[in-house]
Amino acid sequence: MQIMNRLLRSARFVSLMLISSACFLSHAHAQSLIQSLLLQALAAAAQAPPVDIYLAVRTDGAVGSGTAADPFDASTPERYDGLLGTYFRNTIFHYAPGTYRTNGWLFRQRQSAGPNCKHYGAGIDQTIIQLVGANNSIYDGVIFGEDFDAISDGFEVQNMTLDCNAAGNPKFVNGQGAVGAVNTQGSNILIKDVKVINFGTSQVGTECFVVIIDPGSYFSWRSFDNVQVQNCVFTSPARGNKDGMSCVVLGGATGVNVTNTAVVNSSFLNLDSDFLYSHAFYAEQCTGNTVDGCEVGTYVEPATPIVTPWLVQNNTFTNVSQGAAINFHSTGQVQELRFLNNTVTLRNILGSWSTAVDVIEPTEPLNGTLPEVVSLIIDGNNIQPLTTTPAYNPYYVGFNIQSPNLKYSIGDLQILDNTFSLATPQNAEQILISNSPTFLGSSSISGNVFSDGSAVAVNLQPVH
Repeated sequence: MQIMNRLLRSARFVSLMLISSACFLSHAHAQSLIQSLLLQALAAAAQAPPVDIYLAVRTDGAVGSGTAADPFDASTPERYDGLLGTYFRNTIFHYAPGTYRTNGWLFRQRQSAGPNCKHYGAGIDQTIIQLVGANNSIYDGVIFGEDFDAISDGFEVQNMTLDCNAAGNPKFVNGQGAVGAVNTQGSNILIKDVKVINFGTSQVGTECFVVIIDPGSYFSWRSFDNVQVQNCVFTSPARGNKDGMSCVVLGGATGVNVTNTAVVNSSFLNLDSDFLYSHAFYAEQCTGNTVDGCEVGTYVEPATPIVTPWLVQNNTFTNVSQGAAINFHSTGQVQELRFLNNTVTLRNILGSWSTAVDVIEPTEPLNGTLPEVVSLIIDGNNIQPLTTTPAYNPYYVGFNIQSPNLKYSIGDLQILDNTFSLATPQNAEQILISNSPTFLGSSSISGNVFSDGSAVAVNLQPVH
């Protein structure tokens, strides 16, 4: 009770500060002051000492006191969710082995991801948090989540399995929408040594985001920094999906400054399922990951400028249709993509498009400014087919950097020292680039070879 009272006193104090400070100011000044005070309050809250509590799936009927010797009972969704609601900030949750069932986030009612709340399990497949009871088309379906206007700076999940349990939730079974693992926003967020399973979407028009940390335009007044997904495993999606899936998305809406996002040393295994499409990850830094059995390794669909550099390095993409894809809208821009030292094993199926790096022109009419990749660097990669075909396959291309209708441009293009397998059936068409003086600002293309050391030619493609 003393812990809970301290948390409530802090929340009341912040509210009183904001209300009293804004009463005698104009709307604009009040809004600015509230935002400034809120940042100060968040910083102050982050300095508060955390509370350690211990949880277990108890079978002795005892409620527990939350110590290591006498852990809180979290054997039912009601008890576990009650603990999340009581200890909603500055709390370190220590989990004993067991399966903890939760109703997860519910808009304006349950915030299951809290500021400076850190969830430490006993290990992957030892501590399992399982979503149950999700039955709203929009307002639930996430294990750890919070409302669009809430912040969870310092949120962490480590050493556990997150079971989205699609087949066990009415929302998925009844075709109402998607179930996922994490949907929050904040700085200093860490998801590490976590396995995520049984995610999916059963509603046409509703994409499944398994882990999404992507603050919206509501937060254009503040910046976010240091969002990390490390050493995680994403696998075993549900079947019966009706739309697509993006597994890990770390970014921010237009006007929201988000820096130092990373997906590192994680595995994305057999994600295709029956999704309409599947994308493994996007972050500023994507390094050391393994993707096996997913349509696209790393993917962006820019409708507005992406101003932060995008690094994709030392990843292994196997059984993919695209290693990296930029799918432009007419108002999009990408400042920089560096695709370095990756191994890409592409699907090689007659009639099915595959390429290691794909820049796709917008389908909608242009609206003034031409979409652009300001800097595109493709260096030191190894490209090979998953299987061979008995005949020429025009759908298999190493790098596809072309805009047949001149609907985007490349400021600076570097394609250097890449190696292509001789097993590819059409060895003359590994690098396709649009042939127009307005398509490229500058370029450097050299050192690209087949596995026997012979040179790979650049194939210039006509434009309309």
